[in-house]
Amino acid sequence: MKFVFGVEGLDELLIDALDVNTLLVVAGHPGSGKTTLASTICYRNALNGHKCLYISLQEDREKLYRNMKRLGIYLEDVEGKGLLRFIKLPVTVTEESISEVYINTISRNVMEFNPSIIVVDSITPVLKILKSDIKARAVLQNFFFELPKLINGLAVLVAEIPLARERIELGDIEFIADTILIMRHKVTGRLLRRELEIRKARGAPIVSCKNIISLYLRAMV
Repeated sequence: MKFVFGVEGLDELLIDALDVNTLLVVAGHPGSGKTTLASTICYRNALNGHKCLYISLQEDREKLYRNMKRLGIYLEDVEGKGLLRFIKLPVTVTEESISEVYINTISRNVMEFNPSIIVVDSITPVLKILKSDIKARAVLQNFFFELPKLINGLAVLVAEIPLARERIELGDIEFIADTILIMRHKVTGRLLRRELEIRKARGAPIVSCKNIISLYLRAMV
C-alpha cells in the first residue's frame, strides 16, 4: 500500500516516502501551510479510497472545512462518503485525563472507523502543557509515535516551530520519524516567501530540494 502527498512535486521526488507504517512529521512556523499540507494528504488519499481520521486540537471542523474548501480541498465531500472522520479533542493538563481524552478516544475511533491514515493537528500544545510532567509526556508522546503501527498505515503529526527557531522541540521525534518536512515563511521586500525543507526521508532519494520547494509553492499558494 502506498500513500501520496497530493502535491505533484513532493510525490515525484519522495515517491517511496509514504509507505505502510510510516510516521510523517510536518513541522514549521505558524501560518506556513502545515494544516493545508496535512489536509491535502488526508483528502487526496481519501479520494483514492483510504479512510482518514483527522484529529484536531486547535481547528474547529467548520472553520477547517471552510478554509480548505477555498483551496479546492473538499473535506465535507469525502466525509459524506464515509472516507473521513473528524474529531476535536480538548487540550488537557492532568495525567489522569490523558488516557481517557487521548489514548482511549483515539483508540476507540481507530477500532470503529478503521482508518489507513491518521492526522494529528497539532501535537505541540499538549506536549507543551505536559513539559513539566515527564511521565505523562512520555506516555502521550510514545502513543503518538506508535500510531502508524496501530493502524498499519500512515500517521501525520503536525508540529509547531516558533518563528525565531529551526529546531523541533518534541523529544526524540527527529530520530523516530520516517519523514520530516520543515515549512517556513519569511517576508522578502513586500513579498511573503514560503520554503519547504526535506529534513529526513527514509527510503526516498532526494534529488533536488530547490525543485521540490518551487513545485510545492506553485501547488499550494
